[in-house]
This record gives sequence, structure tokens and C-alpha cells, in this order.
Amino acid sequence: MASPEFDRAAVVAWLLAHGKIAVPPEAPSAALVVAGAGGGMCRFRLEDPHLLLADDAEDEDRLSGWSTVEDADALAALSVGTFGLTVKHPAAPGTPPLAALGEARVIDRFRSGSGDLRLTLAWPAGLRGTAA
Repeated sequence: MASPEFDRAAVVAWLLAHGKIAVPPEAPSAALVVAGAGGGMCRFRLEDPHLLLADDAEDEDRLSGWSTVEDADALAALSVGTFGLTVKHPAAPGTPPLAALGEARVIDRFRSGSGDLRLTLAWPAGLRGTAA
């Protein structure tokens, strides 16, 4: 018998509605260390992170979250002229530390009305490993 699959957002909504969990006082964050092919390195945080791990190695893993303009600019400078970034230790709440060696890139930048940026990083799922 196969295990049932549930929509994460629907489960969270049900748990909140039935008093099984409480909304955390502050949004979680993910800490990232990103290295460029040229050897530069940047450490930054993504607020309210969402990590989507692909089921198939042919697809892409994605990590999105809110970033400051300064961190987004530092990440953009690190990725200039390189084929791909190496994402080291993207530690998000409830997930094990991962690593994506090369070929990571910023695929989306969305500016909110308050000036912060929502960034989405993606990398081939086949490159996913465990951070040491």
C-alpha cells in the first residue's frame, strides 16, 4: 500500500485552524554560503525560505526567500562571468544541510513594495549533495 501524499500548504492551514501548531513569532531564515567559480565567497540569509527538492535528478532544486538588496547585489557580483555558483550549506529550518556544486544560478528576482527582493536560486537536482 502506498503512503498518501498531502499538499504542504493545506496541511499547515489545517494544523493552524485546529490549534495543533502556532505561527512562529518571526519568520524562519536560511543561511547560505555561496562561492563563485573565481573563488569569491559570500555568506547571506534568505528570510521566509522555501526549499523545493526535485523528485527527479533531471529536474531542478529551487530555494527562494527574501533578501536584502545588499545581499542580492553581492550575489549578483559573485556570479558575474561564471558558469555557475556553488551553494554550500543552504541550511533551512527542517531540512538537512545540502550542497550544490556548481551550476547554481539566480533564476528570479522580485522586488517588493518595501524594497526587499525575493530571490530564487536553482541548480540541477543531480548535483545535490550533503554539506560537510
